Amino acid sequence: MQTTCPLESIIQLTQAEDEQTLSSGLIDVLEALLPKQSVSLFRLNPNNELEVTTVADDQTSSNCNLLPESDFDGLSACRESGEIAFMTLANGQSRKIFPVLRGGTPWGYLLCEGDTIPEDHFDLVKPLIRIFGNQAFMLDQNEHDALTGLLNRQALDNFAKRFEPSDHERRASDATPCCLALLDIDHFKQVNDNFGHLYGDEVLLLFARLMRDSFRHNDLIFRYGGEEFLLVLHDTSLDVAAMVLDRFRKRVEDYQFPQVGQKTISIGITELQHDVYFSETMDQADKALYFSKNTGRNRVNVYEDLLDKGVIDIAEKTKDVDLF
Repeated sequence: MQTTCPLESIIQLTQAEDEQTLSSGLIDVLEALLPKQSVSLFRLNPNNELEVTTVADDQTSSNCNLLPESDFDGLSACRESGEIAFMTLANGQSRKIFPVLRGGTPWGYLLCEGDTIPEDHFDLVKPLIRIFGNQAFMLDQNEHDALTGLLNRQALDNFAKRFEPSDHERRASDATPCCLALLDIDHFKQVNDNFGHLYGDEVLLLFARLMRDSFRHNDLIFRYGGEEFLLVLHDTSLDVAAMVLDRFRKRVEDYQFPQVGQKTISIGITELQHDVYFSETMDQADKALYFSKNTGRNRVNVYEDLLDKGVIDIAEKTKDVDLF
């Protein structure tokens, strides 16, 4: 009897608002379609290295949590040919590796291990992967700033949804230290006024490039406002974040922007706490940022340090930020 893929799951797949939800949705569809298969989804990071994106909840294959290509017989052939790779494992089960494309370029790979996939099921996996790739491409376009290529406000809104109160208890149980920073280019309006918006755009492009070159690929970089940027540093304490961002501040200060010359930045940092509303965390970073700007610019301040010193007040209101 021919089995069809659950239509409701496909509908949910196309309704995903972020890549994490989309990846989980694809695994859910494939779990329903291939109950005797263990399924994992891997993506290529900016360094062209494999990372686990999603693993089926009832996964039993130990290989599926390993990242080195040497642990995946058949992957090299799949990468070179761009075609589906098949092989039989020592335990008699089969392995299938499907290339996943996003907008025509390699995104990652889908790994299936288990009993042989029936032909009618196999014919459904390939179009599902194409649906996933097309949706991932559209999400990527919607979540990136057209000028700088950085994540945009839509992506930030999706990120902020993870900090709903109902989710606090679950995330707090395995929380790792994270920091949030707001970065603002000092006196940016003078660039547009004195040199024109074309040079202003070039400053933004070059600044975005400096950010991408200075931080890890798993850190999140958003263009938050016209000349304001937001950075999420994963697995980073406040002390380390302050050191890293001050080093970046100096790098920007030493950089010569074409025609414009030297520019500086002001930075505010706070801990990204898992039991605090995201809007409150943003407000804390905003207070630290404006303290930096109001006390001379070209400096880094940490909200928690300012609070301990008594130089800012919890109830203090910050200046509204002009967004796009």
